[in-house]
Formats: sequence, structure tokens, C-alpha cells
Amino acid sequence: MWAMSSVICSMNVNCCAKGARRGSGGAWIFLVAAAQVAISAASILAGTVAAAHPWLGIAILFGFHYGAHPGLQFELNASWISTIHARYHVGRGDDLLSQGFSLEAEKEFREAISLDAGNAQAYAGLARVLESNGDAAGARSQAQAALLIRQFADPLLVIARLDLRDNRTEAAAENVNKALRLEPSNAWAQELKRAVAAKLAEKAQPLPNP
Repeated sequence: MWAMSSVICSMNVNCCAKGARRGSGGAWIFLVAAAQVAISAASILAGTVAAAHPWLGIAILFGFHYGAHPGLQFELNASWISTIHARYHVGRGDDLLSQGFSLEAEKEFREAISLDAGNAQAYAGLARVLESNGDAAGARSQAQAALLIRQFADPLLVIARLDLRDNRTEAAAENVNKALRLEPSNAWAQELKRAVAAKLAEKAQPLPNP
């Protein structure tokens, strides 16, 4: 399936709507306005469905092009296709990582980054893979790359776990709190906050008498 999809993703696709120009002036104006609304809606909808249904996301973004009239011209930009394709790979990476297939997940996240260097979730996913593989420096680097694009909980939690592992408990607490401010209901952040609090309480306890 994706062999064919890759071909589609490399193309600049045009769809032509024929025969509409012959209507009355009012009908033509309505058709132009309707096409513009449909194109805007398609751009938003495609991003929503792309992760689960990449073919549908690509199809939604097919534009209408008729003659030289600007109102009905829409050329699908290759960057949109790359963005949709990247989201698909991020979804695949998340699924594979949740099943314990870290090597396969890493390939998916790296493919997503190669398709769309602005996909913050791909960097965050790669950070989680590297963290699970014991590459602390690589995980921190990828998490920081994600945060440069967008502030969200996943990369902050990666950094917080690395800080906790390195006994940098105060730094871990700060990053967990940032994550919770962004996503108060994040279960992973809440669990990590409890672990950090336990570590801080442990550090605060006086040493036992010899």
C-alpha cells in the first residue's frame, strides 16, 4: 500500500472540475465561493484524519482546478502531503512503541522527521525510544528539539525522567510541574509527580542514627 502511497506523496496533484463556467453570473460566483470554503475545510479535515487514514487525508486535500480562474484553482502542495505522511508514521511509531517494538518505532519516528522536520511529536516519540534504549543524551537532545517547536507534556516528561534518574530531583520536579500546567489531566505526569515527591521526601529525611 505504501509503495503506491509514496508515489502519490511525491506528486503535485491536480483535479479538474469541467463544465462549470457556462452557468449564470450569480451561479458562477456561488460556485467559486463554495469551492474556496471547501478547500479551506479540506485542509483542516485532512490533518485530523491523516494519522488514522492516510489515504483519506491525501484524498481530502485534492484540489479543484478549472481554467485560469483563481477562484477554482487549488494546487496541492507537496509539503501538505509530506505533513500527512509524517503524521501517519508518528501514529505507527506510537503504536509500535506501546507494543515494545522500539527498533521499528525508531524507524517510524525518524521517517516522520525526514518527511516533516517541524513535527514536534516525532521528535518526542524518538526521545521516548532513545530513553527506553538507555541513550540518555540522545533522548534529552530529541526532547529539547521537540520543545523548540512546541511546548507540550511528552518531551518535558522525558527530560523529567532523565533528571530523576540522574538524581536531579529539583529539576525533575520543575519539568513535571511544567508538563502539568500544560496538560493537567496527563496521567503519566501525575504518576511521575508522585515519584518525584517521594524522592524529594526521601532526600529531606534526616540520616538514621548509627
